[in-house]
Amino acid sequence: MKPTLSLCKPNREIIGILTEAYDESYEEKFGDLSLLSFKVPFTLNIRHSTRKNIHVKKLKEKHLILFEDEHKKEYFLVQKTIKSHGSSDDYFQIECSGLPIQLSYRDITNYKATSKTATQLLNDGLMGTSWSVGSVHGDYNTQFRSLEFTGSRLDFVFSVAETYEGLVFFNTLNKTINLYDPKAYGFNKGLVTSYGKLLDSITYESDSSEQATRLYVRGKDGLTISEVSSTGTPYLEDFSYYYEDMSIGLHDALIAWSQLKANNETTFGNLLDQLESIRATLIVKQGELSDLKAELEVILDTLDAKKSRSEDVTAELILEATKKSQIAVKQTEINSVSGNIASVTLQIGTLYNLLSIENNLTHEQILELDEFIFEAEYTNEFISDPIKLKEIAIEHFKTIREPKLSADIDIVNLFKVLELEESSDRSKVVLGDFININYDLSDISITARIIGISTNYESDTIKLTISNIVKSQTFADKFDNEHRTAVSNSNTFAANKYAYDNNIARTDEVSQILDNTWSTIDRQIEGGLNNSISMSRRGIIVTDSNDPQRMVIVQNGVVALSKNGGLNWQTAITPDGVVSERLFGQLIAGNNLLITNQSGSFTIDDNGITATEMNLTITRSDKKSRVIINATDGLKLQKNTGTTANPVWVDQIVLDTNGDVIFKGKVAIGSGNSIFKADENGISLGSNNFNNAPFKVDLTGKLTASGTSLSGDINMTGGSISWSNVNSDPVATGAVSMASTAQSMASAIANGTYNGGTFINGKMVYSPNLLGGTIEIGSLGTNNVWKANNSGIWFGHQNYSSAPFRVAVDGSVFASNGTFKGTMRTADTNQDRIELSSTGLNSLDSIGRKHGVTISSDNYSNLGFYYAGEYRGGLTQLGGDITLTTTLGSLLIRAADNSSTIFRGAVNFSQANVTGITATFG
Repeated sequence: MKPTLSLCKPNREIIGILTEAYDESYEEKFGDLSLLSFKVPFTLNIRHSTRKNIHVKKLKEKHLILFEDEHKKEYFLVQKTIKSHGSSDDYFQIECSGLPIQLSYRDITNYKATSKTATQLLNDGLMGTSWSVGSVHGDYNTQFRSLEFTGSRLDFVFSVAETYEGLVFFNTLNKTINLYDPKAYGFNKGLVTSYGKLLDSITYESDSSEQATRLYVRGKDGLTISEVSSTGTPYLEDFSYYYEDMSIGLHDALIAWSQLKANNETTFGNLLDQLESIRATLIVKQGELSDLKAELEVILDTLDAKKSRSEDVTAELILEATKKSQIAVKQTEINSVSGNIASVTLQIGTLYNLLSIENNLTHEQILELDEFIFEAEYTNEFISDPIKLKEIAIEHFKTIREPKLSADIDIVNLFKVLELEESSDRSKVVLGDFININYDLSDISITARIIGISTNYESDTIKLTISNIVKSQTFADKFDNEHRTAVSNSNTFAANKYAYDNNIARTDEVSQILDNTWSTIDRQIEGGLNNSISMSRRGIIVTDSNDPQRMVIVQNGVVALSKNGGLNWQTAITPDGVVSERLFGQLIAGNNLLITNQSGSFTIDDNGITATEMNLTITRSDKKSRVIINATDGLKLQKNTGTTANPVWVDQIVLDTNGDVIFKGKVAIGSGNSIFKADENGISLGSNNFNNAPFKVDLTGKLTASGTSLSGDINMTGGSISWSNVNSDPVATGAVSMASTAQSMASAIANGTYNGGTFINGKMVYSPNLLGGTIEIGSLGTNNVWKANNSGIWFGHQNYSSAPFRVAVDGSVFASNGTFKGTMRTADTNQDRIELSSTGLNSLDSIGRKHGVTISSDNYSNLGFYYAGEYRGGLTQLGGDITLTTTLGSLLIRAADNSSTIFRGAVNFSQANVTGITATFG
């Protein structure tokens, strides 16, 4: 049946029915835009009269064509018009693209999004257009992606689909865009073509150029799958395609290795779960330890303050001891948890070793396996979770672990054949479904997805484009698949996994409810056969035969659910909305979201989030502190002075609606001694301890400052100034005199001309002579002293003779240990001497020349002999050889009278002239 083509204005107003159209060609593409082309004549024969075709002038670019046949309706946009004139035919050809081509004329520039769902991304891309988002696969709205894009809005839609590896379908009637999971789309309805049945021709090709047996996997920021691999490798492997080409030994070893990994996969996953749980426990306990230490600091501050006021500190000392004991217990707990982490890590390492290739294949088998390793790489920059990365990589690996197969088939007059012979198969030719092709002559047996249907209504023919071909499995193939060495992976999350799709470990109350509820629903659905269903004037009633109190009733336009046999209804679905005591789910979406109760309301709309007549309270799980925000009191930070069961909340910081800030407790700005503090003692600067602060003002107003610089007048309305620490004479003339005397004395002391008596002030003692028996500096009565008397000076002991360092009055030095730097000499530089320095040990004459023996500091392996600065020979060790040389005179080896010179080992005279030797043997 020929389609109906209607010519429409851009507003979809029909301005003509193109009944004269011919040579219509309609092409559907899987996950892409459809194409349409047809021809119309320039003239029409109307009532035996030739007239111009009025539709020719109306067929303009960017006008719409409504395509209708017995199966579907679709709008197209006129893209190109071609006027053709020839000797046999004149026609006006129209070429159209699917209506979504409109989006290719609208651009997006510098778009950047972080952590958005598929629906959110598509809404951004379609904003400002007449297109909207239709149906989106549920998983895509619980998974979050980041995207940066510049280009047309149509390319944007396909980019979003690519990030989710989804499939785009366009509905041109209501201008919506749908995003489906390709794995859940299409069916194999059993349509089979073979030689003699529908199949006219086939070309089958097997290409191994893109085949891989080892696939390296990488995600965002270099993420690998090593963490979730039971062997710790960053790649997937599958050698099953080449099993029959391997030696029996390698084949059996690979299957055994694969089975070993499969047997330990659960163990590996459990270990990773344990590691994650223990690490989470460690983080909690470290936080608790930090809190205990902070509480100890508060106790110590209070203790110092009370000591400074000479108050009783008995209670604080008890608190200090208790808190230190709690800290010690908490540290013990942390050490225990750290030990558990080390234990689990060791078990994982042991498992890595057990499952390594070296422990499962011999050296010869590894060398043989090298001939079957063909590597490829899979990278997906959108994924930052190793488990998700592994799952997607496995799906990709399935498409390349065997040679790529492709087939071109030509099925001629398909519609006509189906109408006459196989009418039951006509419904099986659906875009996205699978077709089975068998050709016994060359052992071809493949299944392929229909990704294109091209229909020519003039010739009544159809051609199929197929792809995604997989070989049909024989029994032997299935047996091999059960023993694949496909992936050395665990199905358990790694302990240090990346945050992806917000699928991090969630322990909040809502998540626990969701998990428990969904698990229960799963069980209920599985037990659906136990349900009792009845239909009557009351409506449709479904009860659980195991628990008749649980029931669903559909009646009077309402779906109601009860847990108590209908005494009341906990959940109801009406045309106005959903009424429920509890509502669970992963996504609540809407342009205006309102949550309300008797206390106030909470609104989310285009203006953001608005809370009316309500408090926003944020409380720690252990109820140690909380934050309250409302429109009456402002912002409050509170701490709990009670217990977890019976909290007592006390304001610590208050920011009221007038803009005033009230602090209760301590204020500290800075750290160490570079700090400003305000607490129960007063205010202070320059020390963490109030008593030691160089500047402080206590609560009575007393000011203490180690120094001050004042300008302007000082007005005193009462009190007095004590001059006892300022000057002995407050009279100005006396002060000037004393200052002059002090200045003269200081100058004399500095230049050494002072000849007065002993001078003592707060910082020094100055005297021409200090006389006494013993001077002792340090901890008196202990060995941590420096002493001097008529024996000499010494350190480190009360007694001179036992001191580890001492210098006698004759200048001799004794040190039990020490490091000397610089040069040590046995005499002045104008005398014969021996010097020990960084260059080594040298014997020098009075004018500084080497004279005598030297030992070089170069590994101290060179002994030299000098005379008046001239090198005469030496003994050198280099590379294990010892060389004795002379630069002047003979080298004599002389033994004592009646003694012998003895050589041991081989003596080599090959490079010497030997004279005066008489050999004696025996």
